[in-house]
Amino acid sequence: MSEERRAVEAGPPRATAQDGVDEAAELSAAAQARLAAGDRDGAIALWQRAFRALPGGFGYAPRRATAALAIADAEAAGYRETGDAARLHAAIAALDAYLGGLDPTDDENRAGVEGRRAELWAMYQSASAPEGPRPAPRVEPGRRGFDRKAGLAAAGLGSGAVVAGVVALAGGLTGRAVDDELKEVTARPCQGDDPLDPCGSDPARERQKTELVAEGLRANRMALVGGILAGALLTAGVAALIAGAIRGRSRVQARAGRLLIRF
Repeated sequence: MSEERRAVEAGPPRATAQDGVDEAAELSAAAQARLAAGDRDGAIALWQRAFRALPGGFGYAPRRATAALAIADAEAAGYRETGDAARLHAAIAALDAYLGGLDPTDDENRAGVEGRRAELWAMYQSASAPEGPRPAPRVEPGRRGFDRKAGLAAAGLGSGAVVAGVVALAGGLTGRAVDDELKEVTARPCQGDDPLDPCGSDPARERQKTELVAEGLRANRMALVGGILAGALLTAGVAALIAGAIRGRSRVQARAGRLLIRF
């Protein structure tokens, strides 16, 4: 088999990584010459070809970063000259293309490109806003105080506690009065017919004692129930006040223009 036939069957020689590096170097040199001659768009096109010619992988990341940053710088210079925000968008896209294919562990090259991208993004946002960059929304604490619903609940519970306290007080006063009257009745001399049990045989005295004891028991029950209710309602009212204070303090108002946001 002749040498010519072998060359035809083998086909064109395969491009190697070094071939890509060499091609990118030539294109980058040509791009620099175009830029020096004032042809910025021509230089950008050549740098884009150089970027695509470079192989991927960790070892070629610095060369790819150089090409991407050259494109971004040329586009940014075009924006400063023309004021066209699309130039900044193209610059950011060039850096995103580089970052998208970057090895996650390549922090050294990533830091420089991401820093440049942040600068261009800030410029793009400022250029895209018709009235310029907008200030951050003003955040101020809302008026501190009790939550309305919690405050109403606390007021109702407090009123109930007051009523229950009055009932408990009335029962206690009634019981004390009954106790004093019972002491007076038992201090009186007995007038019964039975000499062995003059007090037990005095029907008027025993009937009065029975009535006073029953009335004292009712007063004691009223004071006990009123006290329990007053304590429970007072505890619930304090809990409502605390909850209302917490909700009132946690409210924040964010004002942006004429928009008021509460959360």
